[in-house]
Amino acid sequence: MRVLVTGGTGLIGTHLVQRLRALNWQVVCLVRKEVRWEDPEIQVVYADLADPAALEQVRTAIGPVDGVFHVGALLPDPAIPEASAYMQVNGTATRHLLEMARALQARFFVHFSTTAVYGIPRLRPVDEHHPLDPQTAYAKSKLCGEFHCRIAQYEQPTDPVITILRIPSPYGAGLRQGSILPFFIGQVLQGKEIHWFGSGSRTQNFIHIDDVVQACLLAARSRQPDLFLVGGPDSIPMKQLAEKIIALIPDSPSRATAVDRPDPQEGYAWELNLAHGQRQLGYRPLITLDEGLRDYIAYLRHPAGFRPWWSRS
Repeated sequence: MRVLVTGGTGLIGTHLVQRLRALNWQVVCLVRKEVRWEDPEIQVVYADLADPAALEQVRTAIGPVDGVFHVGALLPDPAIPEASAYMQVNGTATRHLLEMARALQARFFVHFSTTAVYGIPRLRPVDEHHPLDPQTAYAKSKLCGEFHCRIAQYEQPTDPVITILRIPSPYGAGLRQGSILPFFIGQVLQGKEIHWFGSGSRTQNFIHIDDVVQACLLAARSRQPDLFLVGGPDSIPMKQLAEKIIALIPDSPSRATAVDRPDPQEGYAWELNLAHGQRQLGYRPLITLDEGLRDYIAYLRHPAGFRPWWSRS
């Protein structure tokens, strides 16, 4: 198999490329930043898919592929408040990539989306049919990317087959700072207290990166023109998450306590119904939250022990 991966230097893309190479697949990585790598079966192409002037040159550089994994995205960043920036990368670039996939003779196209397109969880459990109400520029742009996928599949149903995966919060070696897991664990590793807001009852679903990659491979192999919600095995309240992290780092003097501050998402229940993906893809999360957190804690203790396929120049 020879496949194109966008966003190959991000959290999901890095682990996906390494798994594909372990399966002896040839990989073309489409990236925007300069990287260094040693594997001769990995080809790197530098391009901005939002730039239509670059597309023909990019198509020529890539050549025919069996499939596309569209992982690349502009993630939420307080330093990028402009909605247009998200729409260009997550919307327009997705449409360009779909057009390119046909020209590259791809037989499948796996598109990564997010549970953020649901906005506030109103039904329990959340499934693929939950009402859509994206609240942020990022979420709106990801939903736009989904719409481009739906339109492309309608216009040409079989070439390539397009599968959309909506995922909650991914974590694992390489996860950037700024989200709740690296913050909580980093504080505990430093011996500092961690706190939950409000009642601590808001639940969140976390999916380990190995399960994300598993879902991606299942989608590529099944080639079903459908949308699937995939996630971790359990959703957990913030209070319980804080206490669990404390218990998993017994050599830390940290404590987990409440703080007199309301949770702006008090009452949110991110409990997921994964039945559709289980039936159609055979997806079942394999990594328990305890196992995944132990793995991630080990990485944060010794981040130099994780070697991605690339290294930044």
